[in-house]
Amino acid sequence: MIDHHEQTYEIQLQADYEPTFEVKGDFARRNYQIIFQGTEIVAEVTKKHHFSAKSLTFGKNKYNVVVNPNVDQAFVAAVVTIMDAIYEDNNEM
Repeated sequence: MIDHHEQTYEIQLQADYEPTFEVKGDFARRNYQIIFQGTEIVAEVTKKHHFSAKSLTFGKNKYNVVVNPNVDQAFVAAVVTIMDAIYEDNNEM
């Protein structure tokens, strides 16, 4: 079964000729992976499904982020932040 919500973004570092990372998954549901050179999953992001009055009032998104050892956590946090900003911008249109 094909998931029509799945998208892929490519991140190409300046020195590389091919995309270095892919960010692949369902961004609307905040369920995606960061993949290094097309083969190695370096991080997985899923949205927590914990609803509270605070999260509903302030619209706070909470995530589960699993980062593999020896992976730059700041890079992963930046990717998660960027993907969240892209999704939020698309929702406001």
